[in-house]
Amino acid sequence: MKANTTKRKLTVKQRQRAAESLSLAQNELVAARTLKEQGQFASGFVHLYYASFHTGKAALSDTTIQSKKHAPWNGELNKRFGRGQSWLPKTYARLPQDLQTIREDAQYEGVVANDPQVFDKYERVVVKFIAFVMNRTPLCHYEEFILDLVHKQSIGPSVEFDYYCPKSYVHKDRCQYQVTRQRVNTRTIALLSRAGRETIERLHGSRIEDYVLGWNNRLGQSAEAFLLFLDIDHSDEGDVKAALKGQQGWLFKTGAGYHFIGKKPIESDEEWRSTMKRLHRSKGLKKLLDQRYLEYSLRRGFSTVRITRSPVKTFRPFLCAEIK
Repeated sequence: MKANTTKRKLTVKQRQRAAESLSLAQNELVAARTLKEQGQFASGFVHLYYASFHTGKAALSDTTIQSKKHAPWNGELNKRFGRGQSWLPKTYARLPQDLQTIREDAQYEGVVANDPQVFDKYERVVVKFIAFVMNRTPLCHYEEFILDLVHKQSIGPSVEFDYYCPKSYVHKDRCQYQVTRQRVNTRTIALLSRAGRETIERLHGSRIEDYVLGWNNRLGQSAEAFLLFLDIDHSDEGDVKAALKGQQGWLFKTGAGYHFIGKKPIESDEEWRSTMKRLHRSKGLKKLLDQRYLEYSLRRGFSTVRITRSPVKTFRPFLCAEIK
């Protein structure tokens, strides 16, 4: 029987709150896994707790709770979903409180054994919790964002898409498509993904299952204007926002990192190249930006961000913050 993945009905502000919380949850999960690899299971449990806490806040993004303390949030999560029938299973409603107990034992009692099997057990539950809430939350993915950009904000006469292998930016076949603004819609984007796969199959490409559909930053076929795309290899959202101070645009969560999409079009190839080089050398961003992304972008003459997912890129990017 197919699982029910009906999206929750949320206002714009509620969607934004849910996205911010899910982004923080993903960051905490990355931190927990890093500590697990180092054998620091007690500290890892602390981050597993925070991952479950922020996921709980995302599930409660329609609540009126304003408290910065954790107890009201955890209590409301259990109260709303811990008994009776609801869209969230009872197991997840109790998870933050269960992990809080383990966290307190780890921090204050020192009774958490360095048992990777116990950690793995809770990690799996947290991963499922995050995925469950994400699947039922109407997040803003690239498809919706692009439609808003071209139809409501009228940025660019057309949109350029790219069907490519994200693990091999320059060494494998790829397909590019220019679609006029009037023809860009969700159905068109889905058709382009299918057409790209069929083309690569006919070319007898290898590891076709790894390919994804991407969005290129060139605005129009003449490529006289560009949007600024940055690939950020850093999981701390606070650090990323601080480093992007002075920039205007949107931040997309990509799993362990972020994409930044600049708001103001860049009017020439020369200006785009100099902007990319300048930001990659800047004090705040130098250590956060993917330098290979810069090299590949400059070599090809454009930048690409991934829209869809594949076995090698399993996380579907979503809008988590606006940088003003």
